[in-house]
Amino acid sequence: MRRPDEKLAVLFNSDRDDPLLRTMRRVLNEIFEISKLRISDFGVFGSILHDFYNPQYSDIDLIIYGRREVQELVETLSSFYKNKNSRLRNEFETWDPSMPPFHWNFKNYSKAEYGWYQKRKKIYAVYNSPYLGRTVKVEFEPVRKWDEIINEYTELEEIRVVGWIKAVVRIIDDVDSYFMPSIYPIEVLETSSEFLDKNITRIVSYVEEFRMQLKKDEIGIVEGRLEKVVRKKDEFYQITLTYGENYFNQVLKLYDKKYSKIYAMSIKSRSRYFYSLV
Repeated sequence: MRRPDEKLAVLFNSDRDDPLLRTMRRVLNEIFEISKLRISDFGVFGSILHDFYNPQYSDIDLIIYGRREVQELVETLSSFYKNKNSRLRNEFETWDPSMPPFHWNFKNYSKAEYGWYQKRKKIYAVYNSPYLGRTVKVEFEPVRKWDEIINEYTELEEIRVVGWIKAVVRIIDDVDSYFMPSIYPIEVLETSSEFLDKNITRIVSYVEEFRMQLKKDEIGIVEGRLEKVVRKKDEFYQITLTYGENYFNQVLKLYDKKYSKIYAMSIKSRSRYFYSLV
């Protein structure tokens, strides 16, 4: 068993030295200089964790622990990205659809849209390393702290698939959108009449592309599996984005007027607030 936080602390404070580790330390030190974040807020994963990295080819894969810490990291990285002289830049700043991933199969989510959303997430960076003589990718993987993990399974009795749903929703909060699964508490503004009276309270996404996809108070469209969740004391409905049938028909993104036609024949509004937007 390897602990990412313990391994990073050892590498950060050790005499072990090579161009990749030197770069990793410099990236972290630059973050520490302009934020309240500390080494205990981070971990390392991937090839560096397992000691089979190659300094000439490997990336730097870091974990950031905690809701508040992720928010502060994103703000810190944003300040670097705004500075034209910074060595730390947004990986998707110069990205275009001809770049990886080369295979794209989502039906309602274009590859160009993917690049735009990845750019605004800001956790994907590149660093122009003076030690490596190359640009290295630096990814920050959000992970909950131990005290932020809630075990729902002790109260759970059943999760039953009800059907396939398309809906327009308002994001009530985004603090758990950083993690896997990504959880978005929602208000349903518009959906088909058969689901309009359901107590749909959240989106639960196991799809990497839809992590950190929408922010608090944003209006989005979602398409996925509607599930009824039965617990010992209550029950509710959730929209689940996950692996299985119709995987590439799933979507979670900002609402746009041009998508009205997609939903016009199949959904009804439950809120005047929605019509004030369009």
